[in-house]
Parts: sequence; structure tokens; C-alpha cells
Amino acid sequence: MPDSPIKIDVAGWVEQARTNPAAHRQRQGVVTILNAIAAKAPLNKKMFLKGGILMGLAYDSPRQTVDIDLTTSLKAENYAGEWIRTQILEVFIEKCRSRDLEPTQTSLGVPEVKERSGAKWETMELEVGEIPDFGGCYTRVSEFYENLPWGRCA
Repeated sequence: MPDSPIKIDVAGWVEQARTNPAAHRQRQGVVTILNAIAAKAPLNKKMFLKGGILMGLAYDSPRQTVDIDLTTSLKAENYAGEWIRTQILEVFIEKCRSRDLEPTQTSLGVPEVKERSGAKWETMELEVGEIPDFGGCYTRVSEFYENLPWGRCA
């Protein structure tokens, strides 16, 4: 283990996938999420990347995965999950507004959003192999999104 932090070229990691549209979009999404976590104190000191994506970023591992594995130093108390969800929502709202978008609790229920989200879903299969059904994944993400603590954020 090195004594000093490893410098990681995240933009370069994203750019490496430019010739594969599905992988490129996936990496852009990963970077958006990691930037959101990094921008939100104290979340940026309490959540840590691990797993395949970390190996791909740090060591250019060919075995990187598409899921983002995170761990936290937060104590497993009842409020921790709600606190993390509030932090995620606050950053999400901030990022949307920076792009002149106004998200709502029901945004993922808009048919155009679902259609655009699934338009090239199957192209990920070229990068990662077998992929789950888009409809089931979209339903789970929508349920998570709709159940974020919208009443606490504005």
C-alpha cells in the first residue's frame, strides 16, 4: 500500500471509453455520482469507493464492474440511512438546477424520461455481458427516487 494517495485521472478514465458509447455513458454517470458525493460535506469524508470501479480507476483493471460499490464510516444507526438519502437528494437537486432542470418527486414517471433512459439500454450488454431487464431496473430506481425525502429538500 503506498504511503501517499494515488493520483487518478478520472477524466482520462472516462475518455478511454469514448469509442464504446454504452461504457462511456456509464463512466460519465459514475463520475457524476462521485462528484456529487465529493461536493457534499460531510458525506465526502464518510463515504468511500471500493470494488471494481475503484480498481478500474486506480489500476486500469480490465475487471471493473458497472455498479458503484461504496462503504461508509457512518454508524449503523436509524438516522444514517435517512441522512444519506437526504444528502443524495440535495446534491441531485443542486446538479439538476445547475443544468436548468427542476426535478420533482414524480419526474421519473414522465413517459419521455423513461423512454429516453431505456433507448440504448441494450448497448450495455456489449460492455458488461448479460444485463437485467430495463423495466425492472427502472421500476426499482423510480421507487428509490420517489421515496427520497422530498419533503425535507426544496
